[in-house]
Amino acid sequence: MKNNKNNSLEGFHNEKKKDNLKTIQLTKCNLKMIKTINFHKDIVYSATVFPSGNIISVSKDCSIIIHDINYNMLQYIQNAHNNLITYVEVKDDNNFVTCSFDRSIKTWIKYENKFIINKIIVGAHNAQINKVIYFFNDLISCSCDNDRTVKIWQEMSNNYQLISSLKHDYNIWSILFLKDKNILVSSGEGGTNLWNIKILTLIKNFSQIKCRLWNAICRLDNDRIIIGGGYSFGIISLSTKIVLKEIQIPFECLGIKTIEEKGIFFIGGESKNIFIYRNDNYKCIETIYNAHDDDIDGFIMLKNNLIASYSMDSKIKIWSF
Repeated sequence: MKNNKNNSLEGFHNEKKKDNLKTIQLTKCNLKMIKTINFHKDIVYSATVFPSGNIISVSKDCSIIIHDINYNMLQYIQNAHNNLITYVEVKDDNNFVTCSFDRSIKTWIKYENKFIINKIIVGAHNAQINKVIYFFNDLISCSCDNDRTVKIWQEMSNNYQLISSLKHDYNIWSILFLKDKNILVSSGEGGTNLWNIKILTLIKNFSQIKCRLWNAICRLDNDRIIIGGGYSFGIISLSTKIVLKEIQIPFECLGIKTIEEKGIFFIGGESKNIFIYRNDNYKCIETIYNAHDDDIDGFIMLKNNLIASYSMDSKIKIWSF
C-alpha cells in the first residue's frame, strides 16, 4: 500500500484435474463496468455475497452496508465496531461475522428482517484482527503486530470459547480453511503455512510465498491455492506440497478472486487497474486501466455473470463479462 496509508497496513500446474478439462479458458473477458455503488464514506476493506444474492460490505468508516440484488441499500449499520472493520464472512442468509481493529469479533443474526448483534468476543486478540472465517459452526481468526496468532473459537450457548491458538513469528494477514482437505492455510509476512486442522500440526512452510492482505488468498481449483504478496503472487499445489509458480508483478497484491469455470483469476492491489489472468499458464490476458480511483482491495463473484470490485476510493463497482 502507499506510504501515506495506515502503518499497520504497510508492508503480492502444470497438472490439470479431470474435472477441470471442461473449463473454458478465456483469451479475453471484455469486462464492462455497469454500476457504481458509493454508500460508504471511506475505504471498503471487505465485501461478500449472501446466498440470496444480496451484497454486504464493511469499511474503514466502521459501518456495515447490505445491498439487495439491484444494489439498493437494505440496511446501514453505523458504528458497527469501534474501529475500522477489516473483514466480513457470510454463513448463510441469516448470519454473518465481522472483525475489526478494535480487537473484537462480532456475529450478527437476522431478526425481524434486520441484522442485529448476536455474540461479541471482546479482546479476541491483543492487536488488530485481520480476518475471521467460519470453521464448520465455529470460527477461526488471525492477527498482526504483538499478537501474531491464529485462534480457533468454539461456539458455546452464551458466547465463543478459545480452544486453540497457533502462534507465529510474524504478522498473519490471512487464513483459508479447506474443509474437504482438512487443511488450514495461514499466510503473512513470514511466508505461508499449511496446517493439519484435525491435529493442529504444521504440514509445511513456504517461506517465499507471503500474503500482503486479508483478501489476497483464495483457492484456484481443487489442488491449487493462490496467494498475493509484495510485488508477486504464488501458486501452491496441495497434493505435492510444492510451489508451482511465483509471478512477479509491479505492485503489491491486495486482492485475488478466481473464477474456476472460466479458467481465470482477477488481481488488484496498489494500482488503480484490474488485471485478469488465465489459471492454466498464469498469463495476463486483460488489463482494465483506471478501474478505480485508488488501490483495489478485492473482488466478489455475483450472480448473472457479474463480478464486483471494491477499493480504497470507497466505491464498489459492478462489472459484466
